[in-house]
Amino acid sequence: MTLWQGHVHKKTSALFESIGSFVARRPRVTLACSLIASFFLSCGILVGTLENRTAYRDTLKSSPSTNLYREIIEPNFGAQPRFAAMKIFMDGMDPSSGDERDNVLLKTNLIAALEIREQVLSLTGTLIRDDGEKSDVSYEDICFPVYEGEDAECATDSVFDRTLLDTSKLRNMTQEDINKELLKASLAVPDLSLDGVIGSLRLETNEYGKIVAYGNSLKFYFYMNPHEQNEQKIMDLITGSGDTEDKRKGRTWEDAFYKFVCVGEDVNENCSTRKKEEYDIMGITYPGSFVGEGARNTTASTRYMTMAIGLILILMGIMLADTKRGCLLQGTRICLSFGAVFTIILASFVGFGITCLIGVNLSDFTLILVFVIIGIGVDDVIVVVDYLNRQPQSLTTEQRVAKAIGGAGPAIFLTSFTSLVAFVVASSVDFGGARWFCVTGGITIFFLFVLTVTLFTALLTFDENRREKQRYDCLCCFSYNIFTALLTFDENRRDKQRYDCLCCFSYNETVNTEKLESENETDLATKSQTKSDIKDEEREIIIETRPSNLDRILEIWLDFSTRKAVAGFIVLSFISFIPIGFGFAINNLDLGAELEDYFPDGSYYSSYINDDKIYKTSSEPLLLIMKDVDFSDEMIQWQVQRVISDIESSTYGKGNIITSPYKSWLNDYRVYAENTAVGNNTAVIHPVSGEGFYNSLKDFLEITDPTCVKYTSSEPRSCARYIIPALYARNIIWSDNEKGSLSSMEPTIEVAKFSGRVRTETHTIDGVEIMKNLRSSLKASLEDNDIALSMDAFSFSFLYLDREPEMTRLIIETLAFAAMAVLGTVLLFLQPLSVTIIAFGTASIDGALFVIMYLLDIPIDVVSFLCLTMSIGLSVDYVVHIAHAYETFDCSRTIKQETGKKDSLKSENLANDASKIVKNKLRFALSGTGRSVTKGGISTFTGLIMLAFAPAKAFRVFFKMLFSTVLLGLYAGLVYFPACMILVDPLIPKVTKS
Repeated sequence: MTLWQGHVHKKTSALFESIGSFVARRPRVTLACSLIASFFLSCGILVGTLENRTAYRDTLKSSPSTNLYREIIEPNFGAQPRFAAMKIFMDGMDPSSGDERDNVLLKTNLIAALEIREQVLSLTGTLIRDDGEKSDVSYEDICFPVYEGEDAECATDSVFDRTLLDTSKLRNMTQEDINKELLKASLAVPDLSLDGVIGSLRLETNEYGKIVAYGNSLKFYFYMNPHEQNEQKIMDLITGSGDTEDKRKGRTWEDAFYKFVCVGEDVNENCSTRKKEEYDIMGITYPGSFVGEGARNTTASTRYMTMAIGLILILMGIMLADTKRGCLLQGTRICLSFGAVFTIILASFVGFGITCLIGVNLSDFTLILVFVIIGIGVDDVIVVVDYLNRQPQSLTTEQRVAKAIGGAGPAIFLTSFTSLVAFVVASSVDFGGARWFCVTGGITIFFLFVLTVTLFTALLTFDENRREKQRYDCLCCFSYNIFTALLTFDENRRDKQRYDCLCCFSYNETVNTEKLESENETDLATKSQTKSDIKDEEREIIIETRPSNLDRILEIWLDFSTRKAVAGFIVLSFISFIPIGFGFAINNLDLGAELEDYFPDGSYYSSYINDDKIYKTSSEPLLLIMKDVDFSDEMIQWQVQRVISDIESSTYGKGNIITSPYKSWLNDYRVYAENTAVGNNTAVIHPVSGEGFYNSLKDFLEITDPTCVKYTSSEPRSCARYIIPALYARNIIWSDNEKGSLSSMEPTIEVAKFSGRVRTETHTIDGVEIMKNLRSSLKASLEDNDIALSMDAFSFSFLYLDREPEMTRLIIETLAFAAMAVLGTVLLFLQPLSVTIIAFGTASIDGALFVIMYLLDIPIDVVSFLCLTMSIGLSVDYVVHIAHAYETFDCSRTIKQETGKKDSLKSENLANDASKIVKNKLRFALSGTGRSVTKGGISTFTGLIMLAFAPAKAFRVFFKMLFSTVLLGLYAGLVYFPACMILVDPLIPKVTKS
């Protein structure tokens, strides 16, 4: 194994030295080829797609809800309707205060609310068409009709829609009449319940026996036509040609609605006066506000991201400077720093382009990769430049660059290749957004390495040629040799005692010219000898330097940490994070973040959602999906009704899971058929089962007039519940296939759905339990009643609730498989014992991250998952650099011979004393590669501090996680690994360059 690794190291060093030599000899050719190839690969972005559909990006592909949505619901029923939701609050918003003005259900307040509703319905926006013409867009132009047909009204929902109250009725009613009507409606089922549209609803009987109704807010829904949801072509986003006219109309009316409810940047003047009146208004649209505020979550933090990236790159420029070369613009590498920035950004575009060319989607998550690319890129650039600085000045520029790439190339190749392997293995995760993120990350990091050894090396060669010619940084047309010559000429003038600006005249005529000339000749000879001595010294390999503060700190640290007791404590304390993190912390982390965590601080969408807690039945649609069911069978009808009844009776906690009973088109049709037969006093003309059932059902679903399906018991033939049968038409997908004994001419039902409403919870774990209880109730009902039907319960929140319980397992599996793949790769280059140490170090970093998440109350969600995925590449990067430098140290040579300089640290003879050998190997690794790694780490986590002030919690979580990852990675490389070497170095065979 040792011979193999020595051979691998020798070959890779020779290969990269050849590459460095080629680039140094032909920097212009390399630069041109790199730019041309990068440009064409980057153009792959133009054929790529941006996937921001949460049902595809944020869900598990194998989850039952995702399969049901993609295979049945979306193809058959399409996207769910969009809607605009508005709440009206009255004054103090406290119905328990006793102040009548706070009661939104007072007659005057209801009339005022109706007027506001009418204002929303009459809103118009101005649309600018492609031809430049303007047109008005009203709600009727974009509304969702209650049923298919030209005469269908727009679908709205409010207390007025559920009670059929309008302004004329309200004006002719007393408050007591209104309260009775509200009580009647609140008892009606399933679609007239008022809890969902009246906040803090209370219906009581006072001491006089009269009904009193209290409420503090009203909720209104204005439904809009759904837009077809497809992945977006990046070219369409650039050219702006991806939007249809319907989408632009929808956004135009939504903008007018935002302006009316006083959200967004374009707020009208009425907002300030409205708040002084007795009511206040809140409003959102879905999914418009959800997507818009989610996008603002990124844009609001963009300046902090830009500042963080800028600070990282400024610090990199400072780290690249060579202070031994002279003053400002002599020892600096500002232009090279800009070249490094360009290389890193170009690598990102190349990675994104290749990702698009192989058919992998991009998403919003991809932007987070910028920090990983910059962190790794800065580290690689500093390592290369520091290797160059350690080369003897007596060598030519070509030789120095070749040796620098020969030394740094294998190290950055190893770290880049391990990151590629880690991300590729992690891309197997069953999580769309994370999978695309990992593929893009692995490709981008590897091509960052390729451009570092080609494009950046060519720029480094140009910079070294500039420095060799003693030209100023950023002012390469000017040489600081000119100023040295002018200074020498001025000194000669002063020696000859000649006037400044009048150098032809001497101010001391009595000077002995011969003596002065003799002295000048002596001075010139002395200066010439001095220059000759300096050149001779530059040819020496060993150059005397003053010890730096970092060197002194390093020597003190080595003296302290080489004690085995100290090293043992460091190792044991660090690996203790493994049982603590994986055994305790990860099992006590919260599942899923709060919804407002994904929006900017103070988001109006978060405020609206949080305020929904005052509604007793905060709920969402719950669908019961049935496929290939013969509804004409009487027994199957009974089974369907029995399953629905069992689901409606399921409970969680102190209440029912189903907040509103299912709207059953099957039950309503049966009642309609039976009532029709009774009313005609004839035989059944609408069969409830058997032959003719489907044709009669289709006729029923075409009725657009209100139809009674429930009569009161107190007043015969007095209707208690009206429906419009055509509303059910969208719940059935018809097929023309034969079924059973029915005639081939009669249509059958392929897919059908029944709509109810399920309770929503603020905590993810409660939502998960409700979902599990519903599925358990459905399964138990099917098994207990021996029902063999294809039935599934679905709610859109189930897409994400299915994901949350699996996140812990996905994280552990991803980290484990990626770590094993990385360690298997590193084993080709490093000793097995070193790889084992790295394995424990990586596991300790992951365990420590779980402990930090527990202490900082960071839940397991999408953001933390992506951060943990990134930690695979970042955490192993630092320790692999140190381990590689440590193992490639040749014990037969001193530090002076290895670096080409006389190190400021004591270079004792490396005798057979094992402790001295280990100490000098550590000194070599830490003073060389360790110094470069420290510079890169400091620049990365210092720049990340800017994200701590971002106005979005998701980015603050990202800061905490990535900041911790960088610090733990530095600790593993600079502290943990050296401590392990103190204990186990005698067991590691030596790998040398020769």
